[in-house]
Amino acid sequence: MNALAGFIMRGRIQGILAIALLTILSWALSLASLLAAAALALPTLRRGGKEGLLLAAGALPAVALVGQFLLGNALQAGGYALALWLPVLMVAVVLRETASLAMAVVSAMALGLVMVAGIYAVIDNPATYWLAALQQFMQPMLEQRNAGVDPQLMAQTLQAFSRYATGAIAAGSVMTVLISLLLARWWQA
Repeated sequence: MNALAGFIMRGRIQGILAIALLTILSWALSLASLLAAAALALPTLRRGGKEGLLLAAGALPAVALVGQFLLGNALQAGGYALALWLPVLMVAVVLRETASLAMAVVSAMALGLVMVAGIYAVIDNPATYWLAALQQFMQPMLEQRNAGVDPQLMAQTLQAFSRYATGAIAAGSVMTVLISLLLARWWQA
């Protein structure tokens, strides 16, 4: 881990390369997203928000280009990268400027609340939206007769979870930001 942190801090090109490659790797290995966000947070903690923005701006075209070739959609790849990077970048700036981990945690929680409010502002009934999305996702499993899944029980479970999905996703996002930030802070120390 220290070798990775040393590589990231060696220079802008190395930082951009690490951020881009870890983000691309996260498409196949989700835990790499924690490392990608931490790779952005480390230079931000050490050199400031401007450095973090420069690294993100440098890594974004690479991620979008690879996304176009591998996923067939550069916009989706770039959007994923920004959704991964921007929250941790903002929280890292708060930690750097205030030197208060408590303020960084509160700012991450505030981002989570903004995310929930944004979803409720855009979607009339988020529970209905999540229920439809979950049913579509689970449909192949429900269609298998041998799956050993009671369709009635699955429908009840999806109905119950759909009410809490917005909060659960926001909480997971906040935890991801905080884990990445703490990893970057550990590297910084």
